[in-house]
Amino acid sequence: MNKVLKTKKDLGHSMVKFQKISTLSALIGLLISLLIVFGCSAGEIQNMIYVEGGTFQMGSDNWDFTKPVHEVTVPSFYIGKYEVTQKEWETVMTDNKNDISTKPYTIRGNPQAPIIHVTWYDAIVFCNRKSIQEGLNPCYEKSGESNPDYWGVPKSGNNDVNWDAIKCNWEVNGYRLPTEAEWEYAAKGGNKSKDFIYSGSNNINEVASYVENSDDELRDAGTKEVNELGIYDMSGSAWEWCWDRYSNSYYSRSPKNAPKGTNSGSERVRRGGAWSSDEIVCRVVLRLSDSPGTSYNDLGFRVVRTKK
Repeated sequence: MNKVLKTKKDLGHSMVKFQKISTLSALIGLLISLLIVFGCSAGEIQNMIYVEGGTFQMGSDNWDFTKPVHEVTVPSFYIGKYEVTQKEWETVMTDNKNDISTKPYTIRGNPQAPIIHVTWYDAIVFCNRKSIQEGLNPCYEKSGESNPDYWGVPKSGNNDVNWDAIKCNWEVNGYRLPTEAEWEYAAKGGNKSKDFIYSGSNNINEVASYVENSDDELRDAGTKEVNELGIYDMSGSAWEWCWDRYSNSYYSRSPKNAPKGTNSGSERVRRGGAWSSDEIVCRVVLRLSDSPGTSYNDLGFRVVRTKK
């Protein structure tokens, strides 16, 4: 009789244990499902937005330097949800060997404001340093070397021909600057575009910090509304460097598939407008340029990664 009772008791304990294991398994399954549903991919974890590739109409017939409107196809990529912030800049650039300041221009010591006053050369160094620090393959090479610790210091002035010759490996998984086509595609909302004038709205005050609402100062990254893809500040806030060399007439001869800019020219493209800009300059189709060795208190950048 005691043996029967003991057997029943053991069976009861086993059932309770089984129920606990089943409950735990169900909770784990639910957690995994939630992660999938809410898209917690590697890109999201790293504050990057996945941009599914597609075809779009690039440019505008309103200005000579944005003509003609032309069809462009870009492959899928990831883009920074925010512009690179002062905090991120300082973290990545500390102890760099290129004589680049970790605090080139601070706005009231605010670490969450976009980094500004950085040259195109500085941005390239940042991309490779961040890639190396995260165990990724760097995109950029200078004279065959991908570690910027061995690149030296760019000459003072607008251009350094040795730094201008930096090459990009588009096939690796590291951080890089967006091409002008990638930038405009993402700013317009990618394959979710609603053809807004500004990135995310036809009402500039909803999505951009610009001269009429910025109180003449740079605001924190991400304080305005996002665009169709969930990206902040692609209109206003700070100008953003792109990879491409600039040419007024490039659109008339641009290839359809994944254009990367002209092969010649001394200036690099910048996009998006800034806290100091008029509203017309913050339109997603506007394009300007500057020498890669120059910097301003309204010029920063954001990073992208090739989808692997």
